[in-house]
Amino acid sequence: MDTEELKQFGRLLGQARESAGLSRDALAQRVELDASYIYRIETGARRPSREATLALAEALGVEGESLNNWLLAAGYAPMPLLTRVRGAVRTRGGKNRSSPESGQSGWDAARWTEWLEAMGLQEAMIRRLLRAMETAGVIERQEAARTISAAILRAAEALEAPVHKAVIPAAGGQHQIIASHVMQRLLLRAIGEAAESGITDIILVLAPGMMESLYTPLRDALELAVAPSIKLQCVQQSSPEGLGDAILQTEELIGNDPFAVLLPDDVVRERTGRATYPRELRRMMDTFSQQECAHLVAVASVPRSKMPQCGVVKVGAKEIAPNIFPASQLIEKPDLSHPIFRSDRIYGIVGRYILRPDVFRVLRNLKERKDNPLQLTAALELLRQEGQNVCAVELKAARQDIGGVIGQASELIEGSSD
Repeated sequence: MDTEELKQFGRLLGQARESAGLSRDALAQRVELDASYIYRIETGARRPSREATLALAEALGVEGESLNNWLLAAGYAPMPLLTRVRGAVRTRGGKNRSSPESGQSGWDAARWTEWLEAMGLQEAMIRRLLRAMETAGVIERQEAARTISAAILRAAEALEAPVHKAVIPAAGGQHQIIASHVMQRLLLRAIGEAAESGITDIILVLAPGMMESLYTPLRDALELAVAPSIKLQCVQQSSPEGLGDAILQTEELIGNDPFAVLLPDDVVRERTGRATYPRELRRMMDTFSQQECAHLVAVASVPRSKMPQCGVVKVGAKEIAPNIFPASQLIEKPDLSHPIFRSDRIYGIVGRYILRPDVFRVLRNLKERKDNPLQLTAALELLRQEGQNVCAVELKAARQDIGGVIGQASELIEGSSD
């Protein structure tokens, strides 16, 4: 914003303050800001934050179209949703004079009322909410606003998401030696990661005997959660016969939809020190919808000495998009003598995938061939050989492979029992 625009908002603020009969000190006390800060805003020396603009407007009784004008003058977007909600409540079944967002006359308030009611926001509920907001204290209004904003944002992300289903396998032998409360935390973290990316239909794959200790308490907890709701389902993998076998158990529930796979013991940390990375799963989902990739595999740089313990992907030299490469070979736990190690463009697979339902066909074929354990990596390599585009997405966030540590502990336990 230039100086003249800042001065214009400053004049609006000064006029509203004087009309309310408040000094700068009195207004500063109401909004818990310094009087010097308000002085700099009024003289055009400082641009207020959006939060400060809204706080000043509330203290001075500025609302409706006047509030939108304030926000625009301060260089921020207006509040069309709130204005339309109010308009729909006031003018149910009729036409309001203008659309705050488009500036066009004759927008249909009844149509917006129908949409709001379709979301469960009936007229009586909106009236009750607005009246409660008017009489509530500042802290209560702020908390309610945060809750409503988060719910609307999550619902919008779920509607926009290109993938709505996710599989979280947790039936492997290593999962069964983890204390239930620790496993619950790992599953909740994976469920939260999926939900924050817009996924609403989640399928857990558990071993027999884990229903009561894991699935039931998680399902009950999620049913108590505030919107949006998550549909949590569960299937059993009778014996730990590989990740591919675990995924194959979900075929009936997945149907013909693309789906994500999240390994709960492969933790992706979005924050490293002071750096915050975008949600990697959502980035993969967006890549899936924007690029011509049939299947996506998350990868990260892994020391070669540890690659025999994980899946390995060799990628092409040319990026499809930033940090996205075509896979030219995939193999599960290769021996260090394998030819794939001659390449300098190899990565370790991280437990995040976006898959098309074609993978079930290949997994069934591998199972008929008695492949045991049934590996997802092997199925993806066969799909790649068929000509399907399998892509590797290099993660920006940090990754912690808890499963590797658990697996080593499991081997030690098994060895001591021999």
